[in-house]
Amino acid sequence: MPKTKGPIGKTTRRKRQKNKSRSSSLAQETSSAGEYGPGTPVAVYTRVSTDEQAEQGLSLSAQRRTCEQFAASKGWHVVRVYEDPGFSGKNDKRPGFQNMLAGAASGEFRILLVHKLDRFSRSIENTLKNFKALNSCDVTLVSVTEAFDYSTPQGRMFFHMMAVFAQWYLENLSAETAKGKYERVQQGLHNGRLPFGYRSGGPKKPGVIVPEEAEAIRKAFELCASGNFTDRQIAAYLHEHGFQTRKGRRWSKDTVREMLQNDYYYGVVTYKDEIWPGKHEPIISKELFDRCAAAREKRGRRPKSYSSKPKRFYLLQRIIRCDRCERHLRMQTSKNYHYYKESSRERGLACEHAGKSIRMDRADQQVLDILQSIRLPANWQEIIENTASEMSIGHQVEKERQKIRRQLRRLGEIYQDGIITQKEYTRQRDALQAQLMALIVPDDATLMEYGLQIEQLGLYLEEATEAEKAEISHLLLEAVYVDLESGQIVRLKSKPDFLHIFRLVAEEMEWQQISADTWWL
Repeated sequence: MPKTKGPIGKTTRRKRQKNKSRSSSLAQETSSAGEYGPGTPVAVYTRVSTDEQAEQGLSLSAQRRTCEQFAASKGWHVVRVYEDPGFSGKNDKRPGFQNMLAGAASGEFRILLVHKLDRFSRSIENTLKNFKALNSCDVTLVSVTEAFDYSTPQGRMFFHMMAVFAQWYLENLSAETAKGKYERVQQGLHNGRLPFGYRSGGPKKPGVIVPEEAEAIRKAFELCASGNFTDRQIAAYLHEHGFQTRKGRRWSKDTVREMLQNDYYYGVVTYKDEIWPGKHEPIISKELFDRCAAAREKRGRRPKSYSSKPKRFYLLQRIIRCDRCERHLRMQTSKNYHYYKESSRERGLACEHAGKSIRMDRADQQVLDILQSIRLPANWQEIIENTASEMSIGHQVEKERQKIRRQLRRLGEIYQDGIITQKEYTRQRDALQAQLMALIVPDDATLMEYGLQIEQLGLYLEEATEAEKAEISHLLLEAVYVDLESGQIVRLKSKPDFLHIFRLVAEEMEWQQISADTWWL
């Protein structure tokens, strides 16, 4: 490919309460000289933003071990460890960090240990703001690997210098990273992990084609360009003919879609919205790539006769599941009817109800009828006021956090396989992390507000639009389970925020509790 002095095109397909008083015994844990004595309660805070940091020795377990050893050397007692896996230090909107601040405010510990200041924060504004918040709670921040004493003027000055350096490092690293990435594409080199079909040729060398993987890519593009195959059908073809992903996993319509939109395969590299000529050998021609894109566009284009139809809102999209295998059901349209279908067979999995379906309008109406019929006990407000529910709800919130963390790990595996691009990985990772940060433990006032909303739910649903009904269902329900043999919704799983309210509803409605957040109807 001839050299150019600038990019050869633009990518257009994908855009990317006051502190509680402490007991006298806790106050006596420090001497008159201000030293913290044996038995002082301390907390540990750890954070990593990427898998790469873990590989460099900054893993959560390594940070925790160093802090615990430091505490042991002082005779201090570690009472809590707060963790934020996969979160940037640019801001303080991190679940573990916010829980740590709440623990400080409630007087759980006197010292907060961090491996380094940049684990606490990389923003000087947030560092100083939260240092002040800890100070108001009579909590001292200690960096295990950076010796400074905040009780002296010299220590406070050093602390300020370290905070400035942490922010400078972040800004400088971001700028240098962006500059380095742009320079690489100008040299025709790829940024990030190479996609499926290529292996590394060296740090400053182009990717090298993997023949057996390239064969799968060429076939996928040829099938797509014919206009006769959907992404799901191409995935099935690859599986049937022995083609597997880099990690030996089965192809899916999502992995095929990502592959068919990757410009790298016809010999170019991209940075943001710019396309540059690459030094690597292309697997397919630009002409084949364009024919594939045109076929996909044509297949995705709606007939004009349907263009004036209003947008349809799917009430149970992503929350309806098969009661036997507990996998999500897929939406399907046939002869002007919409269905939720069990699709384990297409994915190479087993299910007693594989291939069975339920009409969408039937399943949707069942769920709406259930929501409209739910009621709370007459004394529900008194129950909330008298029940210490925060711990149980907090447990459920933590379970949901663990679930999202597992999804983050799985997403990382797919990215390592080269199945999705760095842009798509970043998009999905940020969405999951946003969900993680949104998981908070509601207080009694919030629970009271939830209860008032549930009391009026039936009346509201009678007047709600289709979009509002869908929004309410996704707000309240984590999952609904359908028995595809009888065609009945048989189980409900509540969202963590509404768990305590649903427990009251379940008791009043005589639902049978299966687990902490799921009930037989």
